[in-house]
Amino acid sequence: MKFCNDTLEEFLWTKKIKSVNKKPAKRTTPCIFGTLFLGGTSGHGRSKIFNFLKIYNPKIYRLSVSEKIKSFKVAYKLIENMLNDDLNRSDCIISFGGGILGDLSAFISSLTKRGVKFINIPTTLLAQVDSSIGGKTGINSRYGKNLIGTFYQPNLVISDTNFLKSLPKREIICGYAEILKHSLISSKKFFLFLSKNWNQILNLKNFYIQKAIHKSCLIKKQIVELDENEKNLRKILNFGHTFAHGFEGAKKFSKKSKLTFCIT
Repeated sequence: MKFCNDTLEEFLWTKKIKSVNKKPAKRTTPCIFGTLFLGGTSGHGRSKIFNFLKIYNPKIYRLSVSEKIKSFKVAYKLIENMLNDDLNRSDCIISFGGGILGDLSAFISSLTKRGVKFINIPTTLLAQVDSSIGGKTGINSRYGKNLIGTFYQPNLVISDTNFLKSLPKREIICGYAEILKHSLISSKKFFLFLSKNWNQILNLKNFYIQKAIHKSCLIKKQIVELDENEKNLRKILNFGHTFAHGFEGAKKFSKKSKLTFCIT
């Protein structure tokens, strides 16, 4: 997979978010290009993204990520801050982080100005194969996880396997569990590939991890295209989620409860 800057630049120019023929001139307003929601990702990949986006002078929000930020309170505060910074409908929101940040950012994108452009750059394996695909947005309620949300497809999703190198092994296992689930839902051949090559995938060997991500996303894509708003068939993708989300809610969305279901 080519580094995400190349894909991001191609999208921004061809979609005419800014001038196709020349790079945009800097403006004095604090939110020229849009908003970048930033999670806990660190390292060389993040610095390259920052350097590329400098010419657009985005407004950057850094959030300490946990399930507790998926709330009306946090969403409202961020929307008010963006409106104060003159975000307009031609601007764009970018999420750079894991699934929690992507869910929140997509939710905010769907509500602000009745919908603004949204780019998701997932940096965890779980987000790359699950939450970044399909257009579900969500925040939590005291009655359960992701019970408040919208269906809002991103304009672009960029998954770069370079980001996965900074993750602890348990996060890779969480993502692999989701990939394995997709194989159980849809493809015996894919399941056998995973069973044979699980070690190479967990160790992020390029060919194996890229094939696993691509096939997993393709399975989810095909299901979502048939039932985007989850009236029937798409519910199969909740396989394993229903009970696990209930357990997380009962444990007040603690990290320990999340890890339990990632590795069992």
